[in-house]
Amino acid sequence: MGLVDKVRRLLGRDWEIANTRLMEEQYSACDTLLAATTTDYADGARALARKYGQDGHGYMEAHGVILRSDPDDEGNAGTVLVEGNRIGRIPCYVARQLEFGPSGEEPVVIRMFTERTARGLRCEAWYWFGRSEPRWFYSRDHRPPMTPEAKAEAAQRDTERMVEEALEEGGPRADSFRLGMVDGTHYLETVEPIKQLKREDRLEEALDLCMTAIQGAENEARAEGHQPAPWYTEQAAIILRKLKRPDEEKAIIQRWIDACPEGYIKANPDETLVVRLRRIREKENAKRS
Repeated sequence: MGLVDKVRRLLGRDWEIANTRLMEEQYSACDTLLAATTTDYADGARALARKYGQDGHGYMEAHGVILRSDPDDEGNAGTVLVEGNRIGRIPCYVARQLEFGPSGEEPVVIRMFTERTARGLRCEAWYWFGRSEPRWFYSRDHRPPMTPEAKAEAAQRDTERMVEEALEEGGPRADSFRLGMVDGTHYLETVEPIKQLKREDRLEEALDLCMTAIQGAENEARAEGHQPAPWYTEQAAIILRKLKRPDEEKAIIQRWIDACPEGYIKANPDETLVVRLRRIREKENAKRS
């Protein structure tokens, strides 16, 4: 049984995921997810959704404008306004490319999807600001993942597909991906399973996956001459602290440090893991004094 099969068995769920675009496709497409719709602009997005009765498993399309931001604003992102409701903002790099007219506005078309979650009404909106006819990826019948569970599953599927395509491509890229594989699975494919096991408080199982991923990350880093991906070690350290195993926590951090190329730690003293180990030792020394 491969690692992914073990993960599926551990989680007791089917990791088949609805099709979703890969990250590179998202960045090359003209329909892009609005930022801050679920945070800073959540109230405006919910007000718009409720105005049109989309306060559940909803969908709507509307026209609005992108407001030019103050050039002195450090973020310099354009706010999207639809029928008097500020529902989100576009990325800075997009806002800087727009040619606003005298009104300081740029027309925009949005599609918004809504879903009831444990935290209330969640709204997510995609925008199309080009002059051409919109070519939407998501639609009324092809909805984006909206709940945390659906997003995790979508991310897992995207990662698995990315690894599969890299291996099928062959050549240097495939060789690089093989370096990071343990038991037939790339360390990148363990991210969402580790998060899920932690959410379910299955810490020992999550730790086992972390250790497998750490090995894959180290194998890749050693062969390519760079530092191992730190996230897996960070998660292992967090879990070991929760399990009250301080010696193992220090050891796993030191293992990551030892796996880094010569001179890397000296040049990067503020790395999260380096700081974590330094603080642990400072607390231990304070207790002894």
